[in-house]
Amino acid sequence: MLAFLYTHAMTFVQDTPDGDARAGKRAKTTSAAELTEAEKAAKEEARKKRAEERKVRQEAIDRMQIDIGHVDGDDHLDLTLDEEREFLKRYLEFLQQQQRTAQN
Repeated sequence: MLAFLYTHAMTFVQDTPDGDARAGKRAKTTSAAELTEAEKAAKEEARKKRAEERKVRQEAIDRMQIDIGHVDGDDHLDLTLDEEREFLKRYLEFLQQQQRTAQN
């Protein structure tokens, strides 16, 4: 609760040019009551947009969690350790051969 109050108070301070908390609070409380219809509509539109963005983000997270859940242990590996060892052995032989060829 204290963190909320502190954060709320800091918002008031940050909204005033000189950092005066009381002036910021007055500005916040009086301006909220004096919003024009256009400002109210813009505020509501912004709220709806944020809600839609949260919904889209949550749907993406849900899809990723489903996809991640379908991965079976070693599905992400395209080679077994034995195959990888054999590949590296052949590659090392190839490099050694290239080095010998370059020296001659």
